[in-house]
Amino acid sequence: MPAMNNSTEQEQTISTVRVMRRQEETSYANTDYLECLPDLMSEADPIDATCRSVMAQWCYQIVDFCNYKRETVATCMSNLDRFLATPDGQQVMLDRNQFQLAAMTSLYSAVKVHEQ
Repeated sequence: MPAMNNSTEQEQTISTVRVMRRQEETSYANTDYLECLPDLMSEADPIDATCRSVMAQWCYQIVDFCNYKRETVATCMSNLDRFLATPDGQQVMLDRNQFQLAAMTSLYSAVKVHEQ
């Protein structure tokens, strides 16, 4: 009987890994949202990689000042990147003030979830 149980566990593990890989390829796939900018360049002042870097540095300054974990910034930037890859996020990329607000909101959310 233990051999059958072991076989069932292996099948479940294989099934779980398949589902996880499918999710990685579809739901969790990241796109380079900055590649979309040439299509959106008709607008005045879209964000760029420098804007993202400046906001990441600002987030690190905030978490360091508040004695939060620096990993919180990684969560913040991951959430921000995922948002910017969506259709609503593309609109935010066209306005630096909206981008800053989105980054601040992402940091706030990450702090609320991951810090005491």
